[in-house]
Amino acid sequence: MVNLSGAARAALVGAALLAVAALGAWLAAQYYGPQRDAAIARAAAAQAQLGLALAANQQCDADVGKANSAVASLKAEADERARAAAAAVAQAQDRADAAQARAADLAKRPPSKPADLCASLDDLLTTQIRVRQEEQ
Repeated sequence: MVNLSGAARAALVGAALLAVAALGAWLAAQYYGPQRDAAIARAAAAQAQLGLALAANQQCDADVGKANSAVASLKAEADERARAAAAAVAQAQDRADAAQARAADLAKRPPSKPADLCASLDDLLTTQIRVRQEEQ
């Protein structure tokens, strides 16, 4: 057997421990390396899916905003058309009431005599022309 000094023995033990540590690191890398690589790949895939989901969410948000503004615009147009229709109905009702009043007035007039028929028609036409001009 070889007789080694204390420093040589310490150096030999240190080298052996270093070799065992290096071997352990290499074995751990061989065992855990594929698992680590798979975990990194899964994390990258999850990050990519997250990016796609965020982009889709932003696009969806923009589309919903456009749809909401379109619906609001359509509602405003429908309300405006409803107001215009109500005003037109009110105006038509006023004109209908005036026409009914004129018809009632004509119905209440006494019948014209055949001898005075032309004067009666002339008076009636003159009255109607004046009414129409006042309406315009």
